[in-house]
Amino acid sequence: MKDSEYICLYTCDYQGMHLEVLEKGGQRSLQSDRSIIHSRFQLNDPTVLLQPYQQQMVASLFFLSGLPKKILILGLGGACQVAYIHRYYPDVQQDVVECSEEIIKIARDYFYLPKSQNITVYHQDAMNVANIFSGEYDLIFLDLCDSDGPIAYFQEVPFLQVLRGLLSPNGWITANTWSDSKILKQEIRLWEKVFPFVYSLENNGSEAVIYAGLHSVDIQRSATKSVPQNLAQHLLKLH
Repeated sequence: MKDSEYICLYTCDYQGMHLEVLEKGGQRSLQSDRSIIHSRFQLNDPTVLLQPYQQQMVASLFFLSGLPKKILILGLGGACQVAYIHRYYPDVQQDVVECSEEIIKIARDYFYLPKSQNITVYHQDAMNVANIFSGEYDLIFLDLCDSDGPIAYFQEVPFLQVLRGLLSPNGWITANTWSDSKILKQEIRLWEKVFPFVYSLENNGSEAVIYAGLHSVDIQRSATKSVPQNLAQHLLKLH
């Protein structure tokens, strides 16, 4: 796709990546090096999730037997998941951790990060979550990447144990990662050391999503739930 087909609204360098906010055909995206799309949304409805991995992460909502009360999101990006949850579950408390002031600014200025008393963005390193938060979360989204992809530290046993300590008994964690078969299998083995129930879902591209919980779930029943944008159907492909 030619650069001239885009309108560049903003650009900066961040963690070895050249970030740009680009607009084309009624859509706005946050991209690095014109090759990796981190967030993308429709200008006429910012709450529509266009990225497959974000759809699949949010599908973990439907593992829950009831409505969530608290959600912890590690990694803000373009705030697409935050916007979706706020639209359809406005009473849910969302605690968002983002280490970069630049990313927070981009989410607010270009991706319409919702303003709500139920959404709190913490300018903190996710490594410090054990010192920042207490209590139990119904869902935890783990979406932390650098120029080389998902950051390995956040997929290792010590950090996963920290997240388990923040999870409610019936809660679930969902993580964005890569679908490289060797990397994904290795990550799943680590997750299985911490969580008794672990599933994965690969995209057609280079992305994958891992789901982990403390209790079993009826996947077929979860996948048939009638929900906005039919996100629950992704769960039929879990393995």
